[in-house]
Amino acid sequence: MHLRSLEIQNLRVFKQATLAFPPVDTNVPYSNVHLFLGTNGSGKTSLLRAIVLAALGPILPSSGMRPFSLVRRMDRGRRGKCVIGAAFSLGKQDGRSPQVRSTTTLQAMAGFNDKLLDAKFAPAAEKPLWDDDSPAYLVLGYGATRLPEPEGTFSAKRDRSRMLRYQRIAGLFEEYVPLRALRNWLPQYHDQQRHAQVVDLINELLQDVNVRLHRQPVDDEYLFEIRGSKLPLSALSDGYRAYVGWISDLLCHLCESTPPTQSLRSSEGIVLIDEIDLHLHPQWQRVIIDRLSKTFPQLQFFVTSHSPLIAGTLPAANTFIVQGSGKQAVVIPSPHEVFGWSADQILSSPLFAETPPRNARAVDVIRTTSVKARKGDRQAAMDLMGVLADGIDPLANAPTAPRVAATGRALRGAAR
Repeated sequence: MHLRSLEIQNLRVFKQATLAFPPVDTNVPYSNVHLFLGTNGSGKTSLLRAIVLAALGPILPSSGMRPFSLVRRMDRGRRGKCVIGAAFSLGKQDGRSPQVRSTTTLQAMAGFNDKLLDAKFAPAAEKPLWDDDSPAYLVLGYGATRLPEPEGTFSAKRDRSRMLRYQRIAGLFEEYVPLRALRNWLPQYHDQQRHAQVVDLINELLQDVNVRLHRQPVDDEYLFEIRGSKLPLSALSDGYRAYVGWISDLLCHLCESTPPTQSLRSSEGIVLIDEIDLHLHPQWQRVIIDRLSKTFPQLQFFVTSHSPLIAGTLPAANTFIVQGSGKQAVVIPSPHEVFGWSADQILSSPLFAETPPRNARAVDVIRTTSVKARKGDRQAAMDLMGVLADGIDPLANAPTAPRVAATGRALRGAAR
């Protein structure tokens, strides 16, 4: 199952939005990853929720989900409606039909409560949604408060108040929904071939940061080797725990939904990740998109981020800008090709509202000093060159630093 188009009316900050996505093609780099960029509160997470509402609409009223403040409210006294339409292409896991359209309608009720009024799927296409054991229509969602579940024994039936398909995306609608920790499900998994696949995939996704998962647990606790030390996941940093946590949860659901004769690498479906750069060092941010795209070429990823390093790993065709326009938010395809740009260049581009790469105080000092220099203040001109040259000092060991610093001194001398 892959999303081809999305139409939104009256969803939170969106009055109307239409998005189209090219087909997933393993011959086109990153065709399975789409990025939403925007400031805080711009509506990025709402777009991820819209995809869920479109993909799983028929089951949501019975799933345990509580729609809250999703319908756009301009007038508290008026009970407006939100309509989300989508077109999906279907794969081998989803059935015979090559595509399906859906329409989900919500209505604002009293206060900030909403009601799911209607969800239309083709009747034959809808049937697998109600079957927890069906591999069809796999949708996984991870919110910004994702954390591994606490110690305990894993049970796929532990929460009978929620349908499994809603459990898979609940983190986008609720805070602190626990993820399925590796130690709570993999030791009990008796398919050795699947077990080996899971360990290999985790190590493939960790290889850029020199961490390795050992194949066999110790007292049902899986150990990660980092800098010569073997540690359980709970002893690792928040960055590792958050990343390995949702990767482990994803692999658990792939093991459940992927037919036994099919490799986990070829699993099909949609994965939604809010703030994919959460807790990740820039070294990791540079490679995470590439790793996910190549490791799971048939999964379609929709992610949000505030990181210029994440933005720089994707072509413009895969990037959308979410921004304000009057009293509503709009979504536009990226007008700029920034693939391969530096973080400074991307931050200074319209993709990040031309945010200066320097801290606010430094920008104020440079701006004020520049104004004075342009008005003929010789001391201000020398101060400005000093500020710009001194900014190189922390890189004194870099090959270009002496030349830049010398240039700054020469310019200051000329200004005298």
